[in-house]
Amino acid sequence: MGLKAQKIELVKVIAPNVSSRDAISLVDQKIKRSKSKEIILDFSSVEFLSRSASKELLRAQRELERRWFRRKKISFSNVSKDVQDVLDASSVTRKTRRINDDIKEVTLRDFLVSK
Repeated sequence: MGLKAQKIELVKVIAPNVSSRDAISLVDQKIKRSKSKEIILDFSSVEFLSRSASKELLRAQRELERRWFRRKKISFSNVSKDVQDVLDASSVTRKTRRINDDIKEVTLRDFLVSK
C-alpha cells in the first residue's frame, strides 16, 4: 500500500526568497528522505525564485521522476504568477538549449564536397 502524497512547504524549508541553487539542495535532500512516492511542493508565501534556483529545481524534479529506484512524482502547488513566470522561462531556456546542442555546424565546403 502506497503512502499518501507528502506536502513540503518551501517557505518552512528554505525562505520566502529563494535565490540560490544551494537552497534547492535542501529541498532535494528532504524529498529524497521522504518515504512517499508523491511530493507536492507548496510555494505558498514564496515571493521570489531566482532563475538559477528554478533551473536547479527543475533539474532535480526531472532526475527524481526518471529514476528507476525510489522514483518520485513531484508537483507544484500555490505558485504565484511571478514564480511561475521564472519556472516557465527556465523550462523554455532548457528546451531551447537542448535543441541547439543537436545542431551540427556545417560550412559551405561541406555542401560542395558532399555533391
